[in-house]
Amino acid sequence: MRWETGEAGYHAQIKAENRARIIRAARDLFLARGYDKTSLAQIARGARVSTGTLFKRYSTKAALFAAVTSEQWQLDVEYAAPPPPGDPRYG
Repeated sequence: MRWETGEAGYHAQIKAENRARIIRAARDLFLARGYDKTSLAQIARGARVSTGTLFKRYSTKAALFAAVTSEQWQLDVEYAAPPPPGDPRYG
């Protein structure tokens, strides 16, 4: 039983690492080249994953772009400092 759990944990870790690399590569390429000039094949190369791995998770460039923007938005919100108390700009 432990071996099965270990194997499942290993595969989950690889999946999470691939996802992080895909999101990071897509973000960097979208920022550098723009949405229209970035292909899924370029993103797969940048993330060091196969195009099959990329398509298994994100079937379209639009779906991947949505994941990138969602991830970035969550990071921005998570690390944003709260507005200063009493500042009328945030009232």
